[in-house]
Amino acid sequence: MNRRHNGPGRRMTHSSNGRIVVIGAGLTAISHLTIEALSHVRHCDVVYHYGPDTSHAFLRRHNRNVIDVHALLEEEKLRRYSYVQMAELALEDARAGARVGFVFQGHPALLNFAVARMVERAEIEEISVTLVPGVSSADALIADFKLNVDEIGCQIVKAHALLTRRLTVLLEAHVIVLMGGGLGDPTGATNLAAGDTKPRLLFRRLVDWYGPDHEAFLYWGRVAPTDIAKALRISLASAASDPRIDRLPPHWTLYVPPKMQPPQLIEEFEALGLLRYAKSNQPHDRTVSGYGQLDLEAIEGLPERRSALRERQPDTSDANLKINIRAAEDPGFIEQASWLSIDRNNFENAEFNQIYIGDDVDLFCE
Repeated sequence: MNRRHNGPGRRMTHSSNGRIVVIGAGLTAISHLTIEALSHVRHCDVVYHYGPDTSHAFLRRHNRNVIDVHALLEEEKLRRYSYVQMAELALEDARAGARVGFVFQGHPALLNFAVARMVERAEIEEISVTLVPGVSSADALIADFKLNVDEIGCQIVKAHALLTRRLTVLLEAHVIVLMGGGLGDPTGATNLAAGDTKPRLLFRRLVDWYGPDHEAFLYWGRVAPTDIAKALRISLASAASDPRIDRLPPHWTLYVPPKMQPPQLIEEFEALGLLRYAKSNQPHDRTVSGYGQLDLEAIEGLPERRSALRERQPDTSDANLKINIRAAEDPGFIEQASWLSIDRNNFENAEFNQIYIGDDVDLFCE
């Protein structure tokens, strides 16, 4: 039985041998499904699906018992009720001993109340639950905009949180705002009523931080393989005042470029022994072509290494490759292969567990 951190005051009950696998299908239907995701779909007794119809049809090729849950999303019904019902579907089947899959579009742990509810209840009842990651709209945006988040980082935040909590926006970083199109709509409806100004409240708040002339981008990623990604350049002031913003397709993600370039802390680079790298990234150290001294030195040594690239062969045996392919395609293989020398309980026994997820440690202190 898995040992879990449950926080103070939680009562544990004991479940059957059922389990839940929450699967991220990615943003783009079919294209973003991974080998791991499909392997779980194939090995589940029942799979619930919340996403595009194309994904549903494709998943049924891998498991005939795939059930669409859109019928739970009744008109004028609070979306929170629907999410509680989704979670309970999986929990009820797992309590009965079934291996339950639940496929969600995007990343299952990113702003998904149904999954949060499912995980919370599963931990209380000691039902095994696994989350399989998927490509989110933020991931797709970073790729489509070709953002380099290495130097200044990236802040990802929910629009509702920007308005209702005292959050600090990192003006020096790339900022991605999720779920702005449905602000203030408790039913989660796919289209906002004409004249609803709630999305504009977000842009008014952003104007306070960035100024009225700062530009941002509304982004719609590829939901189907046949789609193309779309982006609309806006000024924050125009979005804050223009009623047309309410009539746009609501499933947009907002990208706000940095307002300023953060200065390098040269003394910290020096303390880390990386002063040379800091100086190589200074604008005045770069030539007109964009190559600094460190870049030129690296390129100079490239011909010698290029010939060695083809000499490098994968350092793994055929047997090891077959085992790993089998494990990727069959999530139950590792559990059944007792002859494999794999400590699957390393989090149970390691010192890491004692420090971070011990019974007397609350990771989410209020």
